[in-house]
Amino acid sequence: MAEPVSKRRGRHGGVLPPEGSRSPGRGPTPVTREWPIVAVLLGVVVGLGLVATSSAANGLTGQARAGMIVIGASIAAGAVLRAVLPDVGLLAVRSRFTDVLTLGVVGFAVLFLALILLPDPVLPIFNLGSWYRFWQ
Repeated sequence: MAEPVSKRRGRHGGVLPPEGSRSPGRGPTPVTREWPIVAVLLGVVVGLGLVATSSAANGLTGQARAGMIVIGASIAAGAVLRAVLPDVGLLAVRSRFTDVLTLGVVGFAVLFLALILLPDPVLPIFNLGSWYRFWQ
C-alpha cells in the first residue's frame, strides 16, 4: 500500500509544524515575527504586577480585580491575534482552531473570575455573599 502524499512535510516524516509557524529547517526566523507572544506576555506581566501590589488592607477588589482584567484581556487578545494573523511565531502551538479555542476559554474565564471577585462583585450572579461571610 502506498503512503499518502502530503503537501506539507515535516522534518520527521508525519510530524507537521503548527499552522502559522515555521519549522526550524526552513531558514532563519526573524525576531519581529514574535511580537504577538511578546505583547501577550507583557500584558500578563503587567497584570501580575497589579495583583502583586494590591494590599489586603485596602480589600482585594481594587488593584487585584484590575490586574486580573488585564491578564484575562491579554490572553483573550492572544486568541484574537492567533485567529486573524497568518504568521504568529511562538503563539502558534497547535492547530489554529485549538489555539484560538484554548486562549479564548482561558482568557474569558479569567475575565469572568475577575468580575465575580469578592467582596463587591461587579457581576453578582452567584449568592456567594453568605459563603464569604461564613469564612471570615
